[in-house]
Amino acid sequence: MKFYRDITLGQYMPTGSAVHRIDAGAKIIELIALIITIFLAHELTALAIAFFFSIWVVRQSKLPLRYILRGMRPFIWLFLFIFLIHFLVVPGRPIFPLRIGFMEMTYSGLREGALISFQVALSIIFSSILTLTTSPMELAKGVFRLLSPLRIFRVPIDDIAIMVMISMRYVPLFLQEVERITKAQRARGVHFDEGGFLQRTKMVLPILVPLLANSLRRAHGIGDALAARGYGEGTRWPPRKGEGLGREGYLSLATTGGVIGLVVFSAFPGGSF
Repeated sequence: MKFYRDITLGQYMPTGSAVHRIDAGAKIIELIALIITIFLAHELTALAIAFFFSIWVVRQSKLPLRYILRGMRPFIWLFLFIFLIHFLVVPGRPIFPLRIGFMEMTYSGLREGALISFQVALSIIFSSILTLTTSPMELAKGVFRLLSPLRIFRVPIDDIAIMVMISMRYVPLFLQEVERITKAQRARGVHFDEGGFLQRTKMVLPILVPLLANSLRRAHGIGDALAARGYGEGTRWPPRKGEGLGREGYLSLATTGGVIGLVVFSAFPGGSF
């Protein structure tokens, strides 16, 4: 039950770096552009460029690299599942003369599984960098500014921004609640690291039930608190003055754009997707 301690996605770690000072809207745009580029680029060289760029951004943000990599542990089963699905299903030249139904281990499946798993891992790393370097309030403001043009279509962007802020603030509270319940169950004699897979699965129930009850109770309390402060349908986000990308935001967009161009050039040397 140590996996929840390794989760970095959704948490915020202030370090006072230049990356933290970049406008949240710019970082959201960069994240979307990077994820799209990563999944379009299907060459190892291009993905390696994106990976080294992520390491450079982590260094610039003064975040512990070991902490970022440790945050990938909870997703190992996801990477393994993606790899095995492609390894066994993608057609191609077989590695072994063995076929089980429609499943066959092929060299193409091996390559596809490894590349797509790497793409998903890079997407998670960049997403973690965004949340670790952006406070929930700034992230909500960034979402609000990016969605502002949709106001003409009567999209409730104010409500969406508030939901984003609450969701991001709730992540560390959720992890703290898991740790608190786990310690309480251990004090009652529950051992989560003993027994086989089925027994460990059953041990999760003493955590899920109180966690669900406490989460619902906390959500109800947050709703009452928002209603008491006047938040509700039609509530407008507080006015902002002097907010914008700024010099650091434009410099960040230019740097990320250059890296994306390099990744695209490496993946598609002919210039066509």
